[in-house]
Amino acid sequence: MSFAKRFIGAENLPTRLSEFDVQQSFSLSKDEIAAVTERFRHDRRVAAAIQMLFLRACGRPMDRFASVPKTLLRSVCDAFQTPAVSIASLRSLYARRQTLYEHQAWARTYLGLQDLDETQVEQLQQVLTIAALEAAHPDDLAETARMWLYERRIVIPGPRRLADWARQAFEATEAAMATTIEAGVGKAALLKAIDWSYAPKAGLMGSHLEWLKTPPKRHSPSTMAKTLEKIRALKELGVHAWPLDTVALSKQQAYAAHVQMRRPSMTARIERQRQTVEITCFLRVTLLELTDMALMQASRRSQDLFRQPSEPGLSVSLRTPANFAAADEAWLSRQSICPFLIMCIVSMPAISARADRNDLKPSIGRTMRLTARWSCSTMLLRYFDWLSMSAPESARMLWMAAVLAPLLSIVIFSGTPCRPMACPKKLRAAA
Repeated sequence: MSFAKRFIGAENLPTRLSEFDVQQSFSLSKDEIAAVTERFRHDRRVAAAIQMLFLRACGRPMDRFASVPKTLLRSVCDAFQTPAVSIASLRSLYARRQTLYEHQAWARTYLGLQDLDETQVEQLQQVLTIAALEAAHPDDLAETARMWLYERRIVIPGPRRLADWARQAFEATEAAMATTIEAGVGKAALLKAIDWSYAPKAGLMGSHLEWLKTPPKRHSPSTMAKTLEKIRALKELGVHAWPLDTVALSKQQAYAAHVQMRRPSMTARIERQRQTVEITCFLRVTLLELTDMALMQASRRSQDLFRQPSEPGLSVSLRTPANFAAADEAWLSRQSICPFLIMCIVSMPAISARADRNDLKPSIGRTMRLTARWSCSTMLLRYFDWLSMSAPESARMLWMAAVLAPLLSIVIFSGTPCRPMACPKKLRAAA
């Protein structure tokens, strides 16, 4: 939720309110001041105005004056040019409940708000059912419901009703998700995966779940070997072939996070249906993340190899104007395997290489054509929102180079050179 809409659905005013918040969300216009002055006498105008401001900013009535920020109280008193009113006097004014109901009814009528009817309840439930396909928690659905009601100028009901509707939509989606997983993966494969997750890992003091949760320690070939070992173990279970395309990746990541934050013994105690969903999503998301990690580790390893010259004095002797001129000519003629070009790339110091790569953010070398070495790495494309690819083709190529190159970092030295694309950008920046 955006900063400007953080008061929507609140039950009480915060204890402290900045001057900026008062000006943006709780300020009175001239028409509002005139309406309150015309309707109420002077000793009740401040209380009625606060009720109207709260209803306008939060979308629901304020039943009691638990606390009123001093900045808001001072701002309202200044607007009506009345002496400062204490919070005790406001509470004593609303000791008579009929006065409170009268102020709330007037504010609702003045703002044009309406109560929630049965037809709108059905519409809201349909909206929550659709939103539950990607929601990570019932609280996200409750927030969606509050925003939907506020935008349609409907008085937001109590938090318990919203929580019940959100929970029902979330549980229905979870049941449908469990049915989809069982039908696509199969009961036998699910049981095998769950038993394997809780089974102890050979050579380690813990289960396979704890082994998969272990993060890489450092950048080294042994760390890459351990990452590949985890990928092979998951592919032996057939995780890469599980048909979970209909389940949103954000939802899979949310269920996987529950397993990540919980001890395996606690995961084994939860209800069977939810346990199946969480374990399945955890294994699938872990495979995707491990694949990303393996590619990044391979990229870093290959960069280390490229940065190291074959001879001590080679890095200095090869960085000559003649070699760079030959390399530029090779790029322009698309001779991507030119020996001068390869020598210049290999001999470039690490600091210079990183500074040059800051222009378009490609991976090692200066190419955009990528080659994936794992069959499951095609799943990485689901990390990106392809709706943003409606841009022109030239901009789309640069976007793909900037996003995909650091991720799928196994490259081949053939393809469109990045230097001609970087030069116009440098010229525009210099101008």
